[in-house]
Amino acid sequence: MVDVKPQKQTLSFEMERDGIITGLVVYINIETTQGVNVSSHEPSSWANPFIFLPEPLKATKGQVVELDTEVILGELLPKYVFRLRTTNANGGQVRSMNFSLP
Repeated sequence: MVDVKPQKQTLSFEMERDGIITGLVVYINIETTQGVNVSSHEPSSWANPFIFLPEPLKATKGQVVELDTEVILGELLPKYVFRLRTTNANGGQVRSMNFSLP
């Protein structure tokens, strides 16, 4: 088996209004060594799965939502690790949760 390092990404956005976050929509981007890019974000035959959070996350207008993702490639199935947190305007953490698939 080839030794592959985990792939990590961070997404951050500011809440435009009060709301409850119940899950995440996931899409993939594939980039080949030949420079070909394929994405399920664009219209394609690949479904974009919805992942329910372990529990709903209340967020208010102005809070920043940060999501760290990590994909750990294994021999059979990849493992997806998520770290979701909200911070208020002065940077103080309000709430956080970690979960993974499978």
